Amino acid sequence: MTWTLPGSALALLIWAGFFQQLHRVHWRLTGKGERAFCLVLLAAGIVFTFTIPPVAATVDRALALPHFERYLIACVALFGSWTLYPFVEHYWGVSRDEARWLHSPWLMIGAIGALTILYGVSVQAGLDQTDTSLHVVYEAHLIALGYLGLTAARMFLFGWRSARLLADPASRQRAHLYTVGWGLAVATNINATLSATHNRFATLIYTTPDPLTVTTVLLVTGVGLLSCGPLLDARDWWQRRGEHRELAGFWELVYRTAPDIALIPPTPGVRGKSLGDDLDFAFFRRVIEILDGLMTLRAYADPAIVDYARVLCRRDGLGEFQARATVEAAGFAVALRARERGAKPQVIIQGAREGGARDLAEEVAFLRAVYRAYRRSPIVAAALRAADARTNGGEEVGQHGL
Repeated sequence: MTWTLPGSALALLIWAGFFQQLHRVHWRLTGKGERAFCLVLLAAGIVFTFTIPPVAATVDRALALPHFERYLIACVALFGSWTLYPFVEHYWGVSRDEARWLHSPWLMIGAIGALTILYGVSVQAGLDQTDTSLHVVYEAHLIALGYLGLTAARMFLFGWRSARLLADPASRQRAHLYTVGWGLAVATNINATLSATHNRFATLIYTTPDPLTVTTVLLVTGVGLLSCGPLLDARDWWQRRGEHRELAGFWELVYRTAPDIALIPPTPGVRGKSLGDDLDFAFFRRVIEILDGLMTLRAYADPAIVDYARVLCRRDGLGEFQARATVEAAGFAVALRARERGAKPQVIIQGAREGGARDLAEEVAFLRAVYRAYRRSPIVAAALRAADARTNGGEEVGQHGL
């Protein structure tokens, strides 16, 4: 099984995660955790780029050293493994004392020093770096695989513990993916160690027909899962961007009658785009401004029409969430029309809406449902007709449509 295609795919996946992470922090690595995470991705990107056979051959020809890319890959991999520990300390809350001997830079430096000596000996002796039946090459493999295997095992245990402790579902999902990914990394390491030991001692302790295929499958799957964090972040960013654009129409309706809600007035001709580079800030601001506008317009709502919309929701058998969104949309539509017609606000503003959201995601889902109901719900249309009839003809709401 050739490594060129899966190696290229992994390298592209890791580099995409690296640049997405840089974009996410606006190319400013100010925090310890951010620096550690980017260093891990950078080291992984370099490692998997140099494992691609055409790239490895180019490096060998350029440096005129046999299999220098293997030595470079091992050293960068050891450094990247060491940089994982600040990341774990920052994001998973692991204390330095829990992995102090693996976290020590001296162990990493010693492993790289041993690899350097063994590589120098093998080059002077003219040994083939790919032949693990040779003792010097085998020992170098054991050093690298040992350090990487211990790190992968520690990461697996940290991920396992974090997945059990985290309360946020999204964070738990990421922790589960990381745990499985590190478990596959441990399996990859064991597979490579057994294969090298079999070649060194010619002992039938490893009988798989194609060790490279097993290693490739484990490695591709494991790294793919470990790369899911940046990919999930990218997915969340695109989803947030879509929600930001979707709420643009709702925001414009509110802004048209309550322009004081805007921290920054909108740019003419620019609709649904984030203002500035920080989408999170722009998205959060948009939600807050819509909520401020709804609160302002609530003073123009007719409580009788709101009650009428609530009765219609019960009659049509709407679920609790959809009913709340539809009632809110009906009150908003009536208040919007009343303010546009120059009505005076009520002296007493209606209280807070029913069933407040617990977090931003729930608030966004509710606002999207309100906007959809405002545009499409027949109950909102019926509430507007009832409000017009009540204003023009003085009918009681109960006489109109019930």
